[in-house]
Amino acid sequence: MMDVLSALIENYENANVPEGKYSLVASGMHYLNRTILLASCLVFFVAPFISAQTASNVHLYQITVGNKSGFIDQTGKIVIQPKFDGERYMFGGFFEGLAEFKDMKALPEYPFSKEGFIDISGRVVIKPQFDVAYDFSNGRAQVKIGDLTSFIDKTGKNFVKLKPYQAARSFSEGLAAVYSNFEFWYIDPNGKIVIPKQPGLPKDFSEGLACVYIPVDGKLKAGYIDKKGKVIVEPKFEDGRDFSEGLAAIKIDGKFGYIDRTGQIIIAPKYNTAYRFSNGLARVSSGEKYGYINQIGSMIIPEKYHVMSGDFSEGLAPVCVNGKCGYVDTSGKYIVEPQYESAYEFKGGIAMVQNPYKIDYINKLGKYIWEPSI
Repeated sequence: MMDVLSALIENYENANVPEGKYSLVASGMHYLNRTILLASCLVFFVAPFISAQTASNVHLYQITVGNKSGFIDQTGKIVIQPKFDGERYMFGGFFEGLAEFKDMKALPEYPFSKEGFIDISGRVVIKPQFDVAYDFSNGRAQVKIGDLTSFIDKTGKNFVKLKPYQAARSFSEGLAAVYSNFEFWYIDPNGKIVIPKQPGLPKDFSEGLACVYIPVDGKLKAGYIDKKGKVIVEPKFEDGRDFSEGLAAIKIDGKFGYIDRTGQIIIAPKYNTAYRFSNGLARVSSGEKYGYINQIGSMIIPEKYHVMSGDFSEGLAPVCVNGKCGYVDTSGKYIVEPQYESAYEFKGGIAMVQNPYKIDYINKLGKYIWEPSI
């Protein structure tokens, strides 16, 4: 599925908006909000399968016993007893000590579901009341009720309220992007505007820089700004991704390569797809299979893995071949042989793996820390 930002870029370019005019017709705003809401729902349905992290760097992992959901720690010890009805509640990960959850039967009439937050003891600290809720970052969580977006603190108090049809991204490195009518600006956790309004579309800050899409000759081009709003890399790319380990993937003439923080091309654009660097390697694809390159562009692990493969985390990457997934180290050696239907990145020394209808957790030796469960 096309991501929200790609959909907005395409919508902008198909609209033939004259230079200097960035307003959308009402139907366009309806499309924007519908797209954002749909993407939010898809993210939420994926979230229960991702390891969770608290503010104190203690990781928790969701389990199911019978039809009840709870959480365990890295040792497999139950931290939050399985007490939540699995058919009624869905959970995201813990961030800064709180995890979003969806109550599928919060209301007697459609739409039934609402979202709130629990703490690491399993206590509901912010009752389900939002149509959409995102993870906490910088002490704030973005929430939506209808067309209204706001940021709340950890008590559930509205801290920053946006106007109707204004959308936002979550806080990253102390700033959050707000956008409406193909204009964007950045705010701090108190709602103060730090980077003034300008035409285009924003992404999050990463390693001190944010990719932004600026109108150039009727098209949105990707460049990078710093936290003062100064353009560091001129907008000239078809697409741009977050900086990681000093490099960012960019797209030129339909192919991805990598630039450094000055905008200099370090790895020539030749890949159909390219992801972030982690543990010194980045996942790339020049065809239908994926491999891993180092920071000078040398192919360290050949392109032989399926699309379900992931990035390196804590020294290992989940890779899939011939319908089975396992884990390799940064040399490409299998540490855990392919045997799972799906495998996810390690967080806190533990990774979630999945076989048909079963969600399990393993350590870096491939040993189960929690017995396979349905």
